Amino acid sequence: MSRPNPVVCLLLLAAVSPALADLPLPSNLKYVTPRVRFDGIDKCTDYTFFLKYYSGPGNPYASPPCHREVKNAEVFEMTGGRRIVSVQLFAVPREEANKLRAKDPTLSWLNDKTPGLKAGVRAPSTTAPATAREVPVTAYQVTLKGETLTAEQAKENKRSEAAPENGLRLWIIGVSLSLSLAFLGIWLVRRRDSGVM
Repeated sequence: MSRPNPVVCLLLLAAVSPALADLPLPSNLKYVTPRVRFDGIDKCTDYTFFLKYYSGPGNPYASPPCHREVKNAEVFEMTGGRRIVSVQLFAVPREEANKLRAKDPTLSWLNDKTPGLKAGVRAPSTTAPATAREVPVTAYQVTLKGETLTAEQAKENKRSEAAPENGLRLWIIGVSLSLSLAFLGIWLVRRRDSGVM
């Protein structure tokens, strides 16, 4: 049984690490704390609304989730870091929400077992044009039809895919390069073990 070559392992680790690191933004963009607003909640009078999401500068899931109550048309910041993922809007029956909040005001009871309805929400952009003086507000339209809750991002606020596409392209190149180097390392180790080198 062959043992891995420590030099090859270090080279592979060095190649993979940059791919996992943050890539810089294009010069025409900057990171911002997104500002959001949920419209239509006032029409759902039997429910109290809450938002749950993960946010952080690196791996958002490494931090505890963020929770907050959401009120109709109230603009607020989604704080926590440069990456926001797994955004969920909860509509909890008012009486149940009052009981749960009295027991635990931290709102950590927001999960898959929480009574009421839940909707996935497209995360707002954490970038804005570098020249922007004020962070734009991302608006969502909340609709409750029967037992279906939706929170759609308003069309005028849907972000352009140009900047994320550039970042995604760089990320794909980085991962492809890392995988190529990993396969090269495996190939070199096998050649050495077979006595070719």
